[in-house]
Amino acid sequence: MTFKNREQKYKILLRSNLSVADIARVLDVSESAVLKARLAGLGDFAEHVDNNLATLKAPGTLNEDDLDSLARDATFEAYRLEGERDSFHKSFYRLANSYINSHLKCKEITLGATFRKLIDLNKEILDLEREISGCEDKDFCKKLKFELKLKVYKRNRVAKKLILSDMTEDYECLMKIKEIFKSKGLKLG
Repeated sequence: MTFKNREQKYKILLRSNLSVADIARVLDVSESAVLKARLAGLGDFAEHVDNNLATLKAPGTLNEDDLDSLARDATFEAYRLEGERDSFHKSFYRLANSYINSHLKCKEITLGATFRKLIDLNKEILDLEREISGCEDKDFCKKLKFELKLKVYKRNRVAKKLILSDMTEDYECLMKIKEIFKSKGLKLG
């Protein structure tokens, strides 16, 4: 979409059902710039309404300054509250992201030992396979194959344990975040 000027961009996007944050993202500006543009647009709208009211009403029945200031104050307060709400959501989601990052670091530390054990088992299995391929004694080869089967079984158990631990920790983290979001009346996702 190409625009002739910045005002036209704002007018078109403000008429759409996009949120302030989405418009700011599209135009690559701050949310306060979008709110200022919206307020300026409402000022133009208020002047247009004033001109129409002046032609329709009898002189002296309505105080134009009172209506204008009341509408402007109400609009300003509504946008200020919307900005506060957006700010709260941003900080809350930033906090949730920080919690998730901390969880991932903690998980990396707690599962690190099991992962290293899995790597060591894989290394032992590769060494046994090399030994078996170079072995000429059948009895010794049988013993190595049996040992290889045990190592593979042990590796599979450790891998399952690692995956289950990983999934359990992620699930617990998700449940904690969901609880927190639900208590604050926010949606997850």
